[in-house]
Amino acid sequence: MEGLGDHEEDESFGIVPVFYNGKETLVFILRHLSGYWGFPKGHPNPGETKLETAKRELFEETQLHVDKILSDNLLQEKYSFRVEGKTIHKTVSYFIATVTSTQTVIDTKEAREGKWVDINEAPMHLTFKEAQRICRESCQILRGIGL
Repeated sequence: MEGLGDHEEDESFGIVPVFYNGKETLVFILRHLSGYWGFPKGHPNPGETKLETAKRELFEETQLHVDKILSDNLLQEKYSFRVEGKTIHKTVSYFIATVTSTQTVIDTKEAREGKWVDINEAPMHLTFKEAQRICRESCQILRGIGL
């Protein structure tokens, strides 16, 4: 059993960025600096709401602007990792949102690269099972609203 001080909780917020061009639904994924593929996300600044954090992080990492939030349901991934002998329990909450264009500029301090992929094929490109689940749940929600 872990003693006090051996772990900490960490929370981030992000966007599953979607672009619908009339025939296919694309999603944007990032290859983060540590090498894994996932969605844009980050930590809140003091006083920011969850949505403000998610929108700011999306813009900082990709230069994408949110057009419309597509679901009131936040999708959550939870995982743990160790840093310097401490276990970090991480929760990332994602909004699903359309973006205004597919033109991106990747902040190389935040990520290595990014790409648009068909949302149905996106789970094959994502590194971790939790991100793959988030993507599949996003697909179900989008189908439910006709995208």
